[in-house]
Amino acid sequence: MRIKIILIFVIFIQFLGCSKSYEDDKKEIIKLLNENSQCYRQKNLDCIMSTYLNDSTTIALGTEKNFIGKGFESIKENYKKDIAQNWVLLNYIYKNPIIFIKDDIAWLTADVYSNLKISIINEFDESEDIIIELDSRLTAVCRKVNGKWKFVLTNFQHFTNPAEKIKTNEETN
Repeated sequence: MRIKIILIFVIFIQFLGCSKSYEDDKKEIIKLLNENSQCYRQKNLDCIMSTYLNDSTTIALGTEKNFIGKGFESIKENYKKDIAQNWVLLNYIYKNPIIFIKDDIAWLTADVYSNLKISIINEFDESEDIIIELDSRLTAVCRKVNGKWKFVLTNFQHFTNPAEKIKTNEETN
């Protein structure tokens, strides 16, 4: 009887240990999302790329038709072009993440809420700020390498039409 109790206790402790590790990994992946968000808002290329696995098999698909990065250097070039554009991210937030983890691989999806400001010259040759609200979704695969989670595949998709979400300064004041 004592052996059965000890065996049940050992199995129970193992289960608790696995659960804690799983929750720790989920927290680390959420931390990765937050880091990526902050890097992108700051237009910090090296910081953005630090969230991706430096590997020739890493893939990133953006919302723009030509944003297809196959391999770390290709992804870096796409982000370099993207952040060079004339826009300022007012916010960029990942929400409602759904994460599944198996060993050192994780699959996730998260909603992405962002507002960006673009300065344009209107028909009266006056500078005007336009605010665009973009609702997107990230689908990603992450891999844990040397204890750190990194993106190995990202796919961003708009689920709203950006043209419908444009607001001028007058509408936002």
